[in-house]
Amino acid sequence: MHDKLEAQELKTLVQSVFSLNQDDHHLLFMVDVPDDKLPYNELWRIRRGLAQGWYKELDAVTADLGLESVRLLPTPTYTPRPTGYPFDFIM
Repeated sequence: MHDKLEAQELKTLVQSVFSLNQDDHHLLFMVDVPDDKLPYNELWRIRRGLAQGWYKELDAVTADLGLESVRLLPTPTYTPRPTGYPFDFIM
C-alpha cells in the first residue's frame, strides 16, 4: 500500500464523494497559511504538501472530471471562537 493517491484514484474519489454534474465547473482546495498566531510546524508542511499533491494530480484530469479548473487557494488561519461559532478568520 502506498501513501500517495494517483490522479485516477483522486478522480474516482471526487466523483464518488461530490456527485459532480453539469453545474459544477471548478474544484477549489483551500489551504491554511501559517502566521504569527499559528506558526509553521511539521503538520503544516505535511498538510500543505498533501493539498498541493492532490491539486497537481487532479489538475491533470480536470477535463475528465468535466470541470473547467482545479485551483489551490491559500487562506488565513482560523481559531476557535468562544461565542459558539465554529471558527473565525484571523485577518
